[in-house]
Amino acid sequence: MKKVGEYEKISYNVDIKNGLYIFSDYIMIFTLLIILIFPISIITLLVFIAKKETKSMSDEIEKNNPLDSSQTIEEKRNPAFHIFLYLLLFSSLGFVLQGIISVYYQLIEKAIKPSSIDEIKGCIETNFSPSDLKFGIATLLISFLIYHALSLFINRKLIKGDIRQESLVRKFTTYLAMFILAAMTIGGVVNLLLSYFEGELSLKSFAKIGVFITFSVAFLCFYLWEIRRRDISGKTFNILMIISLILSLSALVIGFVISDSPKVAREKKIDDAIIENIKDTSDDISDFVNKENEKLPKQEDFKTREGVAYKTIDEKSFELCGNFKQQATEIEYDSYNAEYRHSAGGKCFKYDMKCEKNDSNDVADKCSVEIEKSNDNKNRCGGFGGSGMF
Repeated sequence: MKKVGEYEKISYNVDIKNGLYIFSDYIMIFTLLIILIFPISIITLLVFIAKKETKSMSDEIEKNNPLDSSQTIEEKRNPAFHIFLYLLLFSSLGFVLQGIISVYYQLIEKAIKPSSIDEIKGCIETNFSPSDLKFGIATLLISFLIYHALSLFINRKLIKGDIRQESLVRKFTTYLAMFILAAMTIGGVVNLLLSYFEGELSLKSFAKIGVFITFSVAFLCFYLWEIRRRDISGKTFNILMIISLILSLSALVIGFVISDSPKVAREKKIDDAIIENIKDTSDDISDFVNKENEKLPKQEDFKTREGVAYKTIDEKSFELCGNFKQQATEIEYDSYNAEYRHSAGGKCFKYDMKCEKNDSNDVADKCSVEIEKSNDNKNRCGGFGGSGMF
């Protein structure tokens, strides 16, 4: 029988666990409330600012032009429309930054060699991702046109006086964007210091963090200058816009240079489909072997998947072959698919049948077919796919 003290100890432990569960639930609820409250509070502030801006502009029109308070002037100075313009402007800026950084990240992955630590391990590592590169190009191709067109359009409205320099809409949305850019910069510096203290600051990670911080700080400084400028009609704004346009176009050019053409990408997708059919065919053969007691199917009788040829070598080995249009290197296939790298043209992959014997008799418990690992694919680091930030 358990003693009273043991029951008290068990009850105490249960109370602690229940308390932790309740505490974690409170944290989750608090996080959800923040996620919900933040956008709602931003929208509420924008509505309040729009109303205040409307009243302020009406008072200014009546004071300066009491006989010309027409609907046309009010429509030109519509704060709701200005909110739409600035929100669209900074949303497109976010996509521009995402596109530029994605392209430069992939350039770094393709251009910079593995670190000395990886070379000592004898492994080859890259996070180059063709799909992330194409996503960055597509994002940048659309967003940089919208961003620069909106920037020039808003600047023209500032020059004409349709948007006031002291507009609450302009100030609130710009400072909100600057806050996000500042947070991005702080995050980049924190990652830089963390990598340094942990001894993981390779040239590749330093270059990535440098790109991230550079573009965040550049746009942060630009909008810090833009919100404080007094000479609205000066040429400085146009010069900075030209520099921004050149940066965006250079990132696009780099992206197009290091990415595959649509024709090559389509052919690689066909090759990937053949690889998947080869894997599925090997699974079919494995099922056949288990049903037929360690016997491989006959070459002339077995039906393979589309684009796959089956050849028997001996009683325990066979080959699955395909005809490929493009070469697939370590960039296209990560360490888990290293055996399926291939050159353009015909390529065969050798498989071996392996069976686990039951200790009590000679009947196989379970058989499987495994692709033969080549020496060229050994000592490789995982993580070829994806575009990790650092």
